[in-house]
Amino acid sequence: MYCKNCGAEIDPGATFCPSCGFDQRPSGSAYTSPGPGSQQGSSWTFTDSSSTELEKKSMIIGFVVTLLLSLILGLLWAVLIGIVLLVLFIVIKKDTGTVKGAVIGGIIGLVVGYLINLLLVGVILSSMY
Repeated sequence: MYCKNCGAEIDPGATFCPSCGFDQRPSGSAYTSPGPGSQQGSSWTFTDSSSTELEKKSMIIGFVVTLLLSLILGLLWAVLIGIVLLVLFIVIKKDTGTVKGAVIGGIIGLVVGYLINLLLVGVILSSMY
């Protein structure tokens, strides 16, 4: 059997065309609206609640993994920079004997770097919701 409107092949007992949504019943029969899950137009849409729950779980897992990785990598970066600054501290102390400016600069750099990391985590989290 073919659709009276678009010519697409349809099931013999179909009341609406799945391609265009045209009513296939004889013109004298009473109109009843299509059931839930159907859409008048070029496609059928079905809402599956399990896929919505899966999307929520995936988003939560992604959120937690992103947060943990960002915080861990930020701390590792701070430790790496701390080691580099410790080596520089030892070298500068041997050469000049004054290291106060280097220590202050290193501490400021660590704090600013970690704050930027936390800011980026906040941006990622706010874009998720």
